[in-house]
Amino acid sequence: MMVNDFLPMVLYIVAIILVIVFIIVGLKLLKLLEKLDKLVDNVDNKVSSLDGAFSLISKASNGVSTLSNGFVSKATSIISKIKRKKYKEDDLYE
Repeated sequence: MMVNDFLPMVLYIVAIILVIVFIIVGLKLLKLLEKLDKLVDNVDNKVSSLDGAFSLISKASNGVSTLSNGFVSKATSIISKIKRKKYKEDDLYE
């Protein structure tokens, strides 16, 4: 048996082993992708269930913001009226 006969046989054996290894790695990657798909679906379901809670919190914070803005505008209006009245009284006494 010469090198000319031995080398192609070794290359064929290595090629067959590589094909088998690539098939095994491909199957493991498919299983991994299935697990990742299930995980992403699970996370998506949990996030969508929290959307209602976040919407409620957003509406509540908007309501509180509206009330506080109204309160602040009324308070500043009252304070500015008191200051104008005080300045008018000071002008009358001079």
